[in-house]
Amino acid sequence: MDQLTSLTFRAEAAYGHTGAYVARITGRAPKTTFLRLFVGRKVGRDSEAIVDDPGLYESQDVDRKGNKLRTYRVVLSVPELGGFRSMCIEQDVAQQIAKALGTGQPIEQICHFAANGGTLKSGRPDFVFQWGPAPVASAVVTDIACEEVRGAVEAIRFTLAALTPEQRAEVVAAVVREGSN
Repeated sequence: MDQLTSLTFRAEAAYGHTGAYVARITGRAPKTTFLRLFVGRKVGRDSEAIVDDPGLYESQDVDRKGNKLRTYRVVLSVPELGGFRSMCIEQDVAQQIAKALGTGQPIEQICHFAANGGTLKSGRPDFVFQWGPAPVASAVVTDIACEEVRGAVEAIRFTLAALTPEQRAEVVAAVVREGSN
């Protein structure tokens, strides 16, 4: 599997127009909607950025009529695919993410890509955008809890094996009485 350590975003302006840019969104601003850190470098009329950090990005293209077309992308690390991936999102979703970014939360705590269960035409796993941190931490806690339960069950089996059948019946009856209270 190939490692994607960076992504390249381009914003294009039609002939005779300017205003194309690529920016990283770091929060909300009352006047301009977003706090932007312009990361693109000018290439003629166009702007290009090599993105190697997870985050929320905006690119603005300018068509031949002078219309400004903005695209919002979430860039996240997806270990299952071996690197960074991006997904286009709507402006209202970008505003919600920007609001959370403005409070100082890292992008990984705000949203993640989760396996969709299917595969793309390229044969790669299909991923969908989801709110909240990826459930890695809870899976680790679940594994630890399972190990603790397995250990406790093994200790109970060992203890019960050492008892006579009559003693085992008394222990089971006591546990049942305790559980019903």
